[in-house]
Amino acid sequence: MGLLRLLKGELVREVRQWMEDGLVERSQAEKILERYDTSLDDRRHHSFGYSMLIGLAIFSMGLALLLLISHNWDEIPRAVRMLSLMTLTAGLNGWGLRCYVRGEIDLGKRWIFAGSIAYGASIMLIAQIYHLGEHFPDGLFWWALGVVPMAFITQSRLLHLLHWALATCWLFAESEYGLATFYPVFLFALAWQLWRAEPSRWLVAALLWGTGLWLHMLYGELSGARWLLSFRAGHWVVDLGFGLLCYGISQALASGVKSDVSAWWRDTAEILNLWLLRGALLMLMIFSFSSTWVYMIEKLNAVDASSFWFLLVFDVLLLVVATRISLPRLVGVILAALVINGLLFSAWLLATPDSAMAFAIIVNVILLSSAIRLILRGLELHAGYLFYMGVVVVLLQALLRYVNVIGDYVTGSILFLVAGGVLFAAARFWQHRMMEREA
Repeated sequence: MGLLRLLKGELVREVRQWMEDGLVERSQAEKILERYDTSLDDRRHHSFGYSMLIGLAIFSMGLALLLLISHNWDEIPRAVRMLSLMTLTAGLNGWGLRCYVRGEIDLGKRWIFAGSIAYGASIMLIAQIYHLGEHFPDGLFWWALGVVPMAFITQSRLLHLLHWALATCWLFAESEYGLATFYPVFLFALAWQLWRAEPSRWLVAALLWGTGLWLHMLYGELSGARWLLSFRAGHWVVDLGFGLLCYGISQALASGVKSDVSAWWRDTAEILNLWLLRGALLMLMIFSFSSTWVYMIEKLNAVDASSFWFLLVFDVLLLVVATRISLPRLVGVILAALVINGLLFSAWLLATPDSAMAFAIIVNVILLSSAIRLILRGLELHAGYLFYMGVVVVLLQALLRYVNVIGDYVTGSILFLVAGGVLFAAARFWQHRMMEREA
């Protein structure tokens, strides 16, 4: 994945400049841009930021209007307040649909976005007028649910993000009382938009993050840990299993040939792989401490099997996904699955608190091996972000071991020597490769 794939708008402007300078013909420019799933006439990469700013501007003006009305709210007759809210909501949405039908797509979406804000404000204010209900999360739920049809009709990414954000706020608010059972409805809406309409990486991130959050809370509801931010040992098992499944899906998308997976999805999968790699390295850092494993082993000995049933389900789904992963990438997925399943099942079934040091040493070896692999891979591909990521991991691991020495000072010094040797060898190899390229 090259950096230019993340900056397609800049690439289009650069290629246009090449054409003006006579460096390339239009046909050549189009072929260059076709490699990155864009073209000279493509405006998609500029429109989302503009639409987001317009949406925020409408939202701010709507808040200003609501504050102005609220100043004299109690003096307005109840029937007038009710009729005004209904008229405002219907009028904004109706005008937006009218613009949309007439072909003014962007303008229609903005009016409907304003109508969605008015709809939510109407729910809250009407409930206040008539003193309806005391379970305030319900207002967020009905607000989010009401936005979904408009998001489906207009296929607006902004409206999909709005209903997802509202549903997630409802998820947080409802967690005090129980599981937000209907939250997957909003995740399905995101998935439908990604599958049938114009995709968005913001929606991909929202879908994955929302799914992981809901599964985290589902396990909490089943295990009696209802608090939203609970991180019991079983939660770690569920979250790591879901992360493993996401890694498998991203590798399958990145492996796709042009006939069955678009260039956009392959680029998105590469971005997702990069973030999952960073998350995996962070998890390895956390589990490189023996104290972490003392906690995990003690808690896993007391946990029920439900979290591992989640893990097994993720493993089965990963096997299904694995049929679409190319062989080189499949090796990495298999190694990741073996590491996660092996460590977690061993800690649950076989380990005692006295074996925490052995688990920490294993994780440190995996972490150091991963860093070396990143350095070598970065050198092979001339990918600086991989090379420097590996270097940072080596240095951080050495620093952490200095702060919390494994075993004794002799072991710590050995780790420093290994880190220094890796960095020295990487620097010499990098210099050698650069000299070969210049020759």
